[in-house]
Amino acid sequence: MSFATMISYIFIICLAVLIPALVGKGLTFLCRGFRDVSDLTFSQAAIAGYLFVWAIVEAVAVPLTIFKLKFNYLVIFISVLCLILVILGLIATKKFKKTEKIKFFSEGKDFIFFTLLIVAVLFLIYKVNSTLFYDADDSRFMVNAVDIIRSNRILANNPITGMEITADYDDFIKDLVGQWGAFLAYGAKITHVNVTVFAHTIYPVIAVILLCFMYWNVISEIKEDVSVGDKSLTMIVILAMYAFGYFSTYTAETFTLVRVWQGKATLASIGVLAIILCFMKISKEPKSFENYALLLLANVSACLMTSMGIIIGAVLIGGYGFVMTFYTKKFRVLVLSALICSVNVALFLLSELYTLEMYLN
Repeated sequence: MSFATMISYIFIICLAVLIPALVGKGLTFLCRGFRDVSDLTFSQAAIAGYLFVWAIVEAVAVPLTIFKLKFNYLVIFISVLCLILVILGLIATKKFKKTEKIKFFSEGKDFIFFTLLIVAVLFLIYKVNSTLFYDADDSRFMVNAVDIIRSNRILANNPITGMEITADYDDFIKDLVGQWGAFLAYGAKITHVNVTVFAHTIYPVIAVILLCFMYWNVISEIKEDVSVGDKSLTMIVILAMYAFGYFSTYTAETFTLVRVWQGKATLASIGVLAIILCFMKISKEPKSFENYALLLLANVSACLMTSMGIIIGAVLIGGYGFVMTFYTKKFRVLVLSALICSVNVALFLLSELYTLEMYLN
């Protein structure tokens, strides 16, 4: 890889984190009724931004597939929505500035441990991109995404044969409701790189950053007044668990490091954590509309990542919603959790009732 290429990839990755953070800030600004968002951190905004993009890709890609419409409609629609939210995010940033200057490093150990954390994250990213590369069960995901770019259609061809889809395509239902290939194609389209480059080089870096953002916020929810140094030290331990957590091919740790560009790996590493994080927020603010909106986005994102996300998301939200109803003594938690799971029910019914024969005819 040349130096110029490496610089361009770094620039793309920076934009791929900064833009979603502005999207997330604009979305939060909107959810709060255009009220103060100065308490929103960069990591929280980036998480919200990616959950929004993932959820909208799923919501748009499924009907586009059924009606056999052009993929460019998805690209334009989502890009316009993101542009509007970016503008709202910039307005919110300018309008609501933090009145108090909070010292990020309050103790000497904070700077030391945070620096060590940055080194650990960079080292992990380097190893993921240079060494930990495993192609198992990768072909269908990648070929679907490549074919979307080539044909400007979702599921236009059978990724196994390269020919038009026929009645013997067994993975149709999984690919219809789990539209991860559409996200990879969208990411490649807006970054103007090849799908394989986006999936294997750029997205793994983004995924590691998002994973760190997730754990950072989970730690903050567990204990609000924890210092930056203690958070950083905890994060280093978590990253070490990922680095040395290979006791099975199918663990979340293994999936995250060796094939996170697959939707099921992103679900295992980021999607499940997103749902847990939402319920941690709901446990403290069960009346907040913002928390339920985030949970809805996390749930739809889980469905995008893999068809298994339909069941996994419903089970997690159903279980946590039931427990959280007793914990908060708020019946609305159970009602809203059930409403959010209606998305899973709708996608499950679609997968059962909409057959390949109907699609072909």
